[in-house]
Amino acid sequence: MEKEKNDWRFLCVAMAEIRESLQLATSYSYLLNNDEYHPTMASDERKYALDHLDDTLWLIESQLGRLSDLAYYSSMEKLEYSDRILLNRLCRDLANDQDVKVIFETDIPDYYAIKTNEEALSKIVSTLLDQAVYRVLNRRTNRRAQQVTLTVTERGEEGKLTFVVTDTGDVASREDDITTFDPPTEKPSNSTMKAVGYCNCKLMVDLLGGFIYIDPKYREGRRVVFDIALK
Repeated sequence: MEKEKNDWRFLCVAMAEIRESLQLATSYSYLLNNDEYHPTMASDERKYALDHLDDTLWLIESQLGRLSDLAYYSSMEKLEYSDRILLNRLCRDLANDQDVKVIFETDIPDYYAIKTNEEALSKIVSTLLDQAVYRVLNRRTNRRAQQVTLTVTERGEEGKLTFVVTDTGDVASREDDITTFDPPTEKPSNSTMKAVGYCNCKLMVDLLGGFIYIDPKYREGRRVVFDIALK
């Protein structure tokens, strides 16, 4: 019963955040439509409103996509390993998509191919990189250089591949690290939908036969570690 209540609390929090974004988009749309009939805005003001409307619509699309992934992967019992991919190439492509330079480290050869679910693996890595980049760009202290590193290694548990995403963002409390992958039931100070992204990562890692956690010994920022089973 308590879990069911927490699920509903989480849904209420998530929908409230989407509603805030929708209200913002509606206000920009109203402003622009009204200006069509009674022009009062300067060209730079109109461009400002259009840019913010586009950004807000993109945000809503992203928020709904994360909720859709949460529903989809929560309903799955297993994922098909139907894709054969060159792992280093995939990781480099995802790293290069970021707004800051991501250092990619690997101890596997470039010709190394694995059979996996490419969509799920890509979403896990890209989500963790997105979050790491956000953390370094929005940190409160500048004592360390802004840096994000993606590492792939097969020197872990036999039959598994290990991925590590490290950043030099602010150090969170150990309690926050432990609960990072749990669905939020209260609106956190950063973003509910960012928390949904972490929840989705845990769901997909579980479905890929792995485990995900934040390294409690790393105190220079955050280090997220996960592995996936090889087949």
